[in-house]
Amino acid sequence: MFNKSSRSQKPKGIAKATKRLADGSTRTYLYAWRGGPRLFDLDGRALTVVDDRLWPAYERAVASVRAIRPQNLHLLVDEFRDSSEYKKLSDKSKRGYDRYLKLIEADDIALMNIQELQDPEARGHFKKWRDTMADKPRTADYAWVTLARVLSVAKDNGRIKVNVCERGRRLYKADRAEKVWQEGDINAVLAVASAPIRMALMMALWTGQREGDLLRATWNAYDGKRLRVRQGKTGARVTVPVGEPLRVLLNAAMAERAKKNPKVVDMRGKDASTILVNTRGRPWTEDGFRASWSAAYKKAGLPTNKEEKLNFHDLRGTAVTRLALAGCNNAEIASITGHSLRDVEAILDAHYLGGRGALADQAMAKLEHFISSEDGASHKSRRKERCLMRGASFQPRVSFTLKETEAFRLERLKEAADDREMTPEELTKAFGPGSFGCHEAMEGASIFMDSVDRHLCEHPAVLANPDWYRLASEAQTALFNLYQAIAEEHIPASHEQK
Repeated sequence: MFNKSSRSQKPKGIAKATKRLADGSTRTYLYAWRGGPRLFDLDGRALTVVDDRLWPAYERAVASVRAIRPQNLHLLVDEFRDSSEYKKLSDKSKRGYDRYLKLIEADDIALMNIQELQDPEARGHFKKWRDTMADKPRTADYAWVTLARVLSVAKDNGRIKVNVCERGRRLYKADRAEKVWQEGDINAVLAVASAPIRMALMMALWTGQREGDLLRATWNAYDGKRLRVRQGKTGARVTVPVGEPLRVLLNAAMAERAKKNPKVVDMRGKDASTILVNTRGRPWTEDGFRASWSAAYKKAGLPTNKEEKLNFHDLRGTAVTRLALAGCNNAEIASITGHSLRDVEAILDAHYLGGRGALADQAMAKLEHFISSEDGASHKSRRKERCLMRGASFQPRVSFTLKETEAFRLERLKEAADDREMTPEELTKAFGPGSFGCHEAMEGASIFMDSVDRHLCEHPAVLANPDWYRLASEAQTALFNLYQAIAEEHIPASHEQK
């Protein structure tokens, strides 16, 4: 049931309970998990210490529980609810999952046994189940994603070997390319909204944070220059430098609070009150804020039909777009909004880039400047020299020897170090495993791997040509191997630094 390497440590979730005996002494008992069965050795004696008898006792306990319950999708749903992946979610995310988990449990697919769930034909059954909700595409997609997540956790836990719901196509396709808050839209709301709504809009626009995180943000998270946010959805901690327009508003509001009530701080000298409050000075409820926001939006005269309506969450994507238009790269944007690099690219590529034309103008201006500059000329010269060194005379070669590849790597490493006014050794240390630069490289490998898969491996022209598809597939595999290789060194090093 468990491989030998896993026996080097005790099973995850082992629980202990200390009980007082009749003679007044105490004894600690071991349980398979909190609320699970007590562990006994083969002679029926309760285990009280962690020793060599633990694993066999644990396996017997798990087997006894599994023997009682049908081994079907319903059981995997329950195990998902008991998993760390589910328990670490925010309450709001749990409520979202629970809605679709109930849809799974209410259907006959919940009775499919473990073997049936791994049969390739099961994917067809699941798609038919999803299609029963086709009149509500978003609901159908969320239900499918939830089912795929349940099976993914089951696969990670060794309960199944195949997740037949991986990479399901979405029924709902939201085109938010034009749903970006323009300056006129922003000014329209600012002109008619109450002061609390204006503050919320400015915070969303200048921080790029989610509605729930902004409503929970407190004054003790703001030091006059930066706002510290712990994102409820991912748990990520983000420190956002506050732009001047928002900083002026926050500092004025902070001064007004201190003037009205000098005793707003707690015993530690901190003000734990939320920054965003309603017109009565009380923290917003989620429903209360949305009702007030909707009223201000309608009062501003902005579109309310489904195709053109803007929502508060669109301000998060608008913040990404504004940062991109200002010349920020993806890593800089992610450091402010808390998105992953992959999500930033996806937002700019597919959802919110209403300013694509402006970005294209900026990109072309940068290219023109680079080509005409000394740096551009130097860069072209270096590339020409590299091609000549390879003996390529600008003709592509299929492969290089290990010795050639290492020579090219060392040359480019030196160039990268020179560009940053560092030595190769300093550069290697600065961008080594555990660093943000290494994380950026890992994310880059993942992004390009997905991009090759999406734009090349699935492209009809490539699919129609066996040789092209083989090359595209090899490129994707190479990028996957690169991602895995970086992750194997970077992730442990990141944990050690924490």
